[in-house]
Amino acid sequence: MDRNTPYTRRPWIFTALSLRFNDALTYREIAEQLNISTSATHKMFTRFRRTGINWPLPEEYTAERL
Repeated sequence: MDRNTPYTRRPWIFTALSLRFNDALTYREIAEQLNISTSATHKMFTRFRRTGINWPLPEEYTAERL
């Protein structure tokens, strides 16, 4: 998956964030649970950290905006 994939193809982002920050799952556990690659999971969290956005997400950040 690449950053140009439309949100409708990446509905797992919000779920992945929740699993990581609320449930403390590893990247591998998240990838297995969401049936995505560990690499995609790692890249998504790297991009999330670079944004400077904190968890829980501010109200203005919808799943689509991510």
